[in-house]
Amino acid sequence: MSLQVNLPHGEDRYRDDRHASRNYDSREQRTVNLVPNSFSTPQLIQPNARLETERYSGNRGGWRGSGGSGGRGRGRGRYGGYDNSGEKKKRPGGMVPRKVEELPKSVALAKQIITTLVDYSNLSEEDMQPDALASSAVNIAALFVTVGDLYEYPAEISKVFMQCFSTLSMQIPVVAMLVALMHRNECDAEREQLQQETQIAQPAEGGDNAEAAQRSEMAVEASASTVTKRFCERLVNEQLRSHLLAALKAGEILRARLLLRTVACLVCCRSFRLSGFISLLAALLRTVSAPLEVSGLSSPPPRAVEALFLLASSVQWVMGPLTEAAENDPHCEQLLAALETLFARVQGEEAEETGWAQQACPFRVGGPHMVFHSPPFPADPSAPTGSYPSVDPCGLPPGVAQDSLLETVALALKMVRSARSVGAPFLVTHRAAQHLQPWTRSPAREALETEPARMMSFDDGPDMAEEMVRALCERSPASTALAQPHNPASPQAPFLPWLTPRLCLFDQDTSPEAGLLLARTSPLDRHLAHTLYCDTLTFFQPLVNEDGTRTGSVELLARHLLSVSRLFAAGAEGEPLHLEYLLVEHLFQLLLQPPAQLLVASHAGLFKLLLVLCRTDPLVPPVVALAANIAFQMAPDLDPCCWRELARWFSFHLTNTKLSWPYWDFWLDELAEARAGS
Repeated sequence: MSLQVNLPHGEDRYRDDRHASRNYDSREQRTVNLVPNSFSTPQLIQPNARLETERYSGNRGGWRGSGGSGGRGRGRGRYGGYDNSGEKKKRPGGMVPRKVEELPKSVALAKQIITTLVDYSNLSEEDMQPDALASSAVNIAALFVTVGDLYEYPAEISKVFMQCFSTLSMQIPVVAMLVALMHRNECDAEREQLQQETQIAQPAEGGDNAEAAQRSEMAVEASASTVTKRFCERLVNEQLRSHLLAALKAGEILRARLLLRTVACLVCCRSFRLSGFISLLAALLRTVSAPLEVSGLSSPPPRAVEALFLLASSVQWVMGPLTEAAENDPHCEQLLAALETLFARVQGEEAEETGWAQQACPFRVGGPHMVFHSPPFPADPSAPTGSYPSVDPCGLPPGVAQDSLLETVALALKMVRSARSVGAPFLVTHRAAQHLQPWTRSPAREALETEPARMMSFDDGPDMAEEMVRALCERSPASTALAQPHNPASPQAPFLPWLTPRLCLFDQDTSPEAGLLLARTSPLDRHLAHTLYCDTLTFFQPLVNEDGTRTGSVELLARHLLSVSRLFAAGAEGEPLHLEYLLVEHLFQLLLQPPAQLLVASHAGLFKLLLVLCRTDPLVPPVVALAANIAFQMAPDLDPCCWRELARWFSFHLTNTKLSWPYWDFWLDELAEARAGS
C-alpha cells in the first residue's frame, strides 16, 4: 500500500486528472499545515477576545488608548503598534521581528508530500513497511518530474531536500532513493525528448528550406530546455557539494557525516559515480595516514581524528558497491586493504614504532575526561573478558575504555574484514537493513537495477576531494581542538561534540528484557541505534529564535527518539526488541560525560528529556530507575564531576515525580550496611 497524501481543494497539478490545465484552479484554497511536525513552531498564547479587542486595542482607552470614552491617552494607542505621535513604535529591548518564510503554493505542497513520506513518528504500521515506503517513493518521484515544479522552483525545492539530507538521519536512505528515482525519470524524459528533437530536425520529403530552418530552430530550443531540466544533477553537484564543504569549514562533523552518508546512499542506488566517492574516501585516508608516519607524535591532531571518524562512518554505508567492484577493480581492493590496515593500527592491533599507533580514549581511567577514577567493576580473574560488561558492544576491552570514535572504527574494521574474507558486506545481516537499504525492495529495485544514462558526480568544477581536505584542515585550531585536561572547576571546557563515551549499563543479567535485546541484536544494531539517537538529539533540540519564540520542543524530541525503534524488525516470534534500554543507556552516557554534554545550553535539557520520556512511554520509567540504580552502585568510583551531575538529575527527577522511586528500600538497606561497616 502506497502512502496517501491529502491534497488541498483546488490542487489538481498533483492529481491524475490534472491534464485539463497546467495552472491551479481559481477555487478557494483550503488551509494546509505546510510545516511538518519536526519543523513546527508552537504559536504564542493569545489573550482572550475581550482583552484583545478592548483592553489592548485602544478602543476604550484601558491602557492609554485613543479617543474612546475614558481613554487616558491620545493618538492611536500605546499598544496598537504606534506611539502617541502616530509614528511606528520601536519594539521593546531591540527585539528583532520574526521573518516568516512564505513559500509558493506548489513548493509548500511538495514540502508537505516529502514530509509525509519521511515523518516516521506519524506513519502507520502499514505505510512504515519497507515495500510501502519504496512504492511511495517511486510514485512521488514520477509525480515530481511529471508536474514540473522542480524546474520552476529549483532553489526552493532544493532547500527542502538539503534540509532532509542535513538533519534527518533515519530518513536519509529513503530521501536519497527518492532523488535517485527522480534522476532516472529525468534521464528517461530527456531520452524521449531527444528522440522527438531528432524527428523534428529531419525535414519532410519535398519540404522547402524555410521549413527545415524552422525545424532546426525548434530542435535547438528543445535541446536548451532539456539541459535546464536536470534538477537532480544540480542538486548534487551544487547544493550537496556546497553544504558538505560549508559543514566541514564550520566544524559541523555530524552534519558532514550525514551528507557523506547521502552520497554513499546515492552510490548504492547506482546514481552517483562510485569512483567519485572512492576519491573522497582516499582523501580522508591520506589525511589520517599522514600523522601516522610522524616520528615522536604521541597523539593525533584534531583534523586527523575528525577525518578518521568521517572515514569510518562513511565506509560502512558503501560496503556493498565496494565489495562488488573489488572483484574486478584492483584500486577498490587496494583501498579495502589500506582501510583494514589503518583501522587495525588505530585500534592497537598493529603496533608501530613511529607516529601514534593507537587512538586513546579520553574517557578511560586516568584520561583527560575520565568518567571513573578507578575501575567500577574489577575484572574477574576466572573470566578473561571481565565481569563488567558481560556483553562487549564493539570488541573492545571491558570497562569504560571506548567512545563513539573507537566503536565506529571497530565496526568498520569488522565490516571491511568480512567483505574481504567472505565477499559479503557485514551490513546485510543488520536487523534494520530493510529500512537502511530501501533500494533493494520492490518496486524500487526494478527501477534502479540499471544505470542511468548519466551518472551524478562532483566532477564539475575543482577537485572535490582536495577541496574537502582543505576545508577540513584550514579551520582555526580553537574550533576543533581536543579538550584540555579535565578540570572539575571548569566543566565547560571545549570538547568535540560528536565524541561521547560508551558505557555498558545493562547486560544479560540485568533484566529479562535487556537480555533479550542483547541476544537478538548484533553489535552493528546497537551501534546504529546509538548513532541515530545522537543525531536526533543534535538536530532536533529545541531552539529559541531571535524574537523569543521556540522552534521544536522537548516533547517533539522525545517522540522522534522513540520512533527510532520502528526501524528495527521484531524478533522471529514478533516480540519487541526493547530498544528503550539502548535509549536510556545513551542518555545516561551523556549525563555522565565530562565536560557536560550540552543539549539545551545545559544538562537541564537532558533532565527534562528523561522526565518527558517517562511520561510519554510507559516502558521507559522502569528502565530509567534500573539505570539509576546501576549508576548508584558505581557512584564511589565515579569522577566527582560525573556523580554531581547524577545527583542533580536525581533531585530534579524526584522533585517532579513526587519522590516516587522503586529502590528506596534497597538503598536503605545499603545505607544500613554501610553504617554498620563503619
